[in-house]
Amino acid sequence: MVATAPGPAFEPASNRCDWCSGALTLTRLRRRPIRQDHLPGCREYELAARVIEYAVGLKAAVSATSVRTGDYREWRKYSARAIKDLIRAACRPSVREQLSELSFQYGHDAARESDGAPTGANQAASMLSLACQALLTGKDPVSAQALKAPEGGTTRHV
Repeated sequence: MVATAPGPAFEPASNRCDWCSGALTLTRLRRRPIRQDHLPGCREYELAARVIEYAVGLKAAVSATSVRTGDYREWRKYSARAIKDLIRAACRPSVREQLSELSFQYGHDAARESDGAPTGANQAASMLSLACQALLTGKDPVSAQALKAPEGGTTRHV
């Protein structure tokens, strides 16, 4: 008699939306939330669409900033990484849970200070924490805090 190996010690990630139980096949393939993967009126899809819209606006704001030195580099680097995180979160079965985790992470990063003065990364983290909280509560993340670069930089509002 041959012994079989036990199953995995962890539960594999679900491929279904936490709200409507729709299979997220196209969403995973295209790395974007796809309406066909969700039932009509799915709250997770609606939130995912708003997250993607915010990420696109943030990307435009990052590229429109006129200053290219100092804190701006940190702000841009942190924001670029956050754009990827937001897009990944929008493709997860539970967008709300992922946004909540990101909000906590960004809030923690914003609280860090270097030499007593906030850096570009601190400013980006603070902006992103507020944006995630606004998205979770159904508010407009851009009006919660305008997309802005560190002091001295200007962006166009999206």
